[in-house]
Amino acid sequence: MTMKGVVSMREPRLPPPPLAPAAIEKPPINISDVEMHAPAQAQAHIRQNNQAETGIYSTAGGGDDGVEDDDLYEPLPGRKPEDQGSRLQNEASASAKNDTVASKASNSAILIGQTAEDITLATLLQQIQSVHGRDIHKAVSSSAEGLHRSMNELQDQLSRLQVGMVEKQSTIDQIQTAIAEQQDIIKSLQKAVEEKQSVINERDREIVAIKEFEGQFDVFKKRMRV
Repeated sequence: MTMKGVVSMREPRLPPPPLAPAAIEKPPINISDVEMHAPAQAQAHIRQNNQAETGIYSTAGGGDDGVEDDDLYEPLPGRKPEDQGSRLQNEASASAKNDTVASKASNSAILIGQTAEDITLATLLQQIQSVHGRDIHKAVSSSAEGLHRSMNELQDQLSRLQVGMVEKQSTIDQIQTAIAEQQDIIKSLQKAVEEKQSVINERDREIVAIKEFEGQFDVFKKRMRV
């Protein structure tokens, strides 16, 4: 017999088999969840399973449930210890499966929410791109039209400049022709001046010769008088 409040060092006769791998990480079954709906004998065995999993054996004999210490290690009436362990293992496996299903459902809901959010963002992005695409198209079209007008204006100015240059070149050619003609006239005048100068020089020589002859004649006349 053990005293209330003292930990029993007695080992269970047949410990339950190990739980399934999927349920090892689950916490032990809490008797407080079923203590209001299960008989005292079932409560004792669930408490025994919890103690076997945790390695802590608290005193229950003489407690409020009226179950002695020896009853904590006995199976339910009509069941073997192996059946008791298998039932607990099946319950743990079912709980793990339920948790897995709930986790998958939660993940599916998250994926559905993310997919809906992605679709909404993609639609919004398409709308923004569509609006901005139209604005960009208008801006590009307006810029292209402005550039085209500017190019036409520059082409017109270039054409006018080319026409003006042709006209100016024609004027320059005319001026150059007139200058050439004037140069020819100047050359002709220079030639005429040279010819006149030659005639003047010849007359000057004749005048000099006449003066020399007159001088000689004066000398001859003086000699005749003598």
